Amino acid sequence: MKKLLWLIGLIFVFILLMETTILFGNNQARAQENEQEADFNDDDSAEGSSDTQKLLSELKQKFNLKLYLDFMYEQSIGDSENSSTQREVDEPTFSSNHSYLLLNASPSDKLRVGFDIQFRHYYEIEYFPIPSLSFKVGKIYLPFGDFKYHPIYGGKVYSLDNDLFPNWFTDYGIAFGHKLLDTDSFSLNYDFFTSNGFQRGSDGDVNMNTIGFSNDNNSDKAYGGRIKATFWGNYNVTASGMTDRFSNDGQASLTLWAADFSTNSGIFRLPFFNRINLRLGYIDKHIENEAVSDSFLQDYDGFGSHLELSIKAANWLKLSFRAGEVDPNDKVQDIMDQRNYNAHAIFYLEKYLELWTIYQINEEKYVDEVDNDYLALKVVMNF
Repeated sequence: MKKLLWLIGLIFVFILLMETTILFGNNQARAQENEQEADFNDDDSAEGSSDTQKLLSELKQKFNLKLYLDFMYEQSIGDSENSSTQREVDEPTFSSNHSYLLLNASPSDKLRVGFDIQFRHYYEIEYFPIPSLSFKVGKIYLPFGDFKYHPIYGGKVYSLDNDLFPNWFTDYGIAFGHKLLDTDSFSLNYDFFTSNGFQRGSDGDVNMNTIGFSNDNNSDKAYGGRIKATFWGNYNVTASGMTDRFSNDGQASLTLWAADFSTNSGIFRLPFFNRINLRLGYIDKHIENEAVSDSFLQDYDGFGSHLELSIKAANWLKLSFRAGEVDPNDKVQDIMDQRNYNAHAIFYLEKYLELWTIYQINEEKYVDEVDNDYLALKVVMNF
């Protein structure tokens, strides 16, 4: 962990020195807020200048519809013949990882409402008494980390059965946000929230998947916050923390913290380098649970890391490499402890239609795994 933090720090210092040299004397407005997907940043290009497009642009200021659907052909391609378990290679199958329809509406300059179409994952009402200050209530996106919809700590998007971090980090609660500074070269935001928090599972340990999906089972709430700094509208540094007691007797507590770094429009604003984006992330989880009988659940740590490097090779092609490591419980060595690597080639068939080719290797750190190579073709509709 210390090595990773040192690496992130050195990369950030180096980038700051490079940007200071390149951008000295340049006072153009570059501050921007990017809505970031779990998979990759959205690419919202100019809408055009026709009357119809102008009308659509005006409507988009009031109503912003977000649709994300994917359809996959996938197959495990490992060689089981060399394994003592002799497990058969998985048959190819069709599947889908994501399907959601989100709507954001702004009936006035001071009010915004956002929800998924089923109101299952989230809905939030946000009020802006002044442009730099906001309050939101509902089943809110908790201001934690730098991933908008899904976490990818460990190098891949997890299923709903995730022991490290919820797939959708939304919960019933309230949040306060403030943009403290907003200049051409530097902006600083901070957020605080309180929510119902997590609950115990059947084994007495914290259940990371129940947050936001059932009634609170204890009188203690979760508390947390996030601070995010953006340099020259391009380099984002985020630090987040959260604490939660998830039992009525107060004997079970969880602490989460995370650090993230990302670029919006290139590692450097130089030819070629402005097509390369970088993301780094690290999350740490600590559990103390005196009431549980199993010793390995009484006091343990978990962590996940993420690295993503992507390049816009052409207007119709993006290439990406992603890697990560995940260990939900340092006292247990099982198939959840993984190192994951994958490579993507994303072809833009049309503005809102993409074809992905994915090759992924999931390495279990302590348990011999069979068929850990994974190949997928993925069609994505995203607007």
